[in-house]
Amino acid sequence: MKNFLFLSCFFICYSSAYSQQEYHHINSGKTIDKGIEANDAGDYEKAISFYKLIPPGDTNYMTAIYEMELSYLNLEKYDSVIALCTVHLKQNWGRHFNTYSVLGTAFDNKDEHEKAIEVYKEGIAKFPVNAVLNYNLAVTYQNLEQTDSAITYYKNAIRIDPFHHSSHLRLAGICANEKELTKAMLCFNTFLILEPNSSRSL
Repeated sequence: MKNFLFLSCFFICYSSAYSQQEYHHINSGKTIDKGIEANDAGDYEKAISFYKLIPPGDTNYMTAIYEMELSYLNLEKYDSVIALCTVHLKQNWGRHFNTYSVLGTAFDNKDEHEKAIEVYKEGIAKFPVNAVLNYNLAVTYQNLEQTDSAITYYKNAIRIDPFHHSSHLRLAGICANEKELTKAMLCFNTFLILEPNSSRSL
C-alpha cells in the first residue's frame, strides 16, 4: 500500500513537472523575431540570449544559429563567429551561402585576408551564382590592391545580379582611379539608376 501511494505521488509530481515544461514551450519564431529586434536596436548580447533559447531539434534552429553569427559579428567577437560558422559548415544546417559570407567577413575583419579569400572561393565553388560571395571576394581583393582580381569578381557579381548596386559603384571607383572615365561614368550612372536616393548617391 505504501509503495502504491509512493508511486502515485511520484507519477503526479512527474506529470505536473512535465505539464509545466509543456506549458513553457518556446515559440521559436517569435523568440527569433525578438532577437532580431534586439540586434537591430544594437543590443547584440540580448539578441544572442534569445537565439540561445532555441533547442537543436527546433525547425527554426538553423535560422537562430545564422542570426547568432550575425550578432557575434556585430559585437566584433570574430573568434566566436569563426567557431560557430566552422561548426555550422560541417553540419547539414542549410543557409551555407550566408554562413560563408559571414565567416569570410570575420576573417577579413581580423586582417586574415588569405583565409577570407579561401572561404569565399570555397563558397563560390559550392554556390557559383551567389552575387554576394563574388562581391565580398572582390572587396577583399580590392583592399589588397589586387585590382584585376577585384574587377573579375565585381563583374561576376553583376553577371549574376545586374541590379547589385554596390558592385556597379565599386567598379566605377576603380575605373575612375585608372582614368577610364567613360567606363567609370557608365558604371556610376547605372548605380544612380539603381539607387537614386541614398546617401551614397549624393
